[in-house]
Amino acid sequence: MRRHLFAISGTLALAALACNLPGSPVVEPQITLPPVLVITDTPAVPPPTPVQPSEVDLEFIQLTAPGPLSRVTSPVVVTGFSLPTFEQNVVAQVTDMNGDILSLQPATLQSEMGEAGPFETTLNFNVNEEQPGRISVYYASPRDGGLVHLASVPVTLLPPGAETQIEPAAPEDETIQIDFPSPLAPISGGLLTFNGYSQYFFEANLGVVLCGPGGSGAPDPICGTVDNRLATHFVMIQSEEMGLPGPFAGEIAYSVGAETPARLVIFAASPMDGGIEHLTSVEVVLLP
Repeated sequence: MRRHLFAISGTLALAALACNLPGSPVVEPQITLPPVLVITDTPAVPPPTPVQPSEVDLEFIQLTAPGPLSRVTSPVVVTGFSLPTFEQNVVAQVTDMNGDILSLQPATLQSEMGEAGPFETTLNFNVNEEQPGRISVYYASPRDGGLVHLASVPVTLLPPGAETQIEPAAPEDETIQIDFPSPLAPISGGLLTFNGYSQYFFEANLGVVLCGPGGSGAPDPICGTVDNRLATHFVMIQSEEMGLPGPFAGEIAYSVGAETPARLVIFAASPMDGGIEHLTSVEVVLLP
């Protein structure tokens, strides 16, 4: 199912990326957009349909309620629709203005195993004053516990007794679409190149992490454990104008001694709390 991305302003602070991605060199991606198709009044032959970079897959995890900018009190019912996940499970959470998790609940897709389906769960939280927050739903890797996909919506968290205002949420195309490499693609030579298309985030920055097969060190939200991070980087969204979506491309170096399952992760982080606003990934196979 294909449709055009909406231009939605996001937020991503370089300071947040500097904390998460130390020492990462900046790669200036070279993007060539499809040529503009000029159609005359009486063409000799029907012109070909141009391929638009904004034609991407439907969002992996759709949050149907609450929608962006909703004002919510506890408990808040979170509903959505997701592509199939491991054992049909996703996790929903509420975070406050500091990024602290106030509530965390699992949800199960109401569909046959291996099929997309709706989900619903209820989150209870407590705040003493009105403040910005975020409701996120994510799918974690059964291999390493890191994030495979995360979608979120900004909301205002209200103390008990305040008036709730739930805004509608419209279906969206994938917020960050990885076009290359394809799933389970073999990568060799110590350099993984990638490209895709993304909605706009603050200062047009996206974080890039290459996660390995698993680790046993300190917890890491993206790769499961810190020692499972094979490489980190960041790229720029090549928007035609500030605030618009656009393509991105880059490359990330790696070193493995044998065939290694890995996950290329591309994400946007929040300048408010450093938390993840959106994250998508693709499984690859690294070769020496």
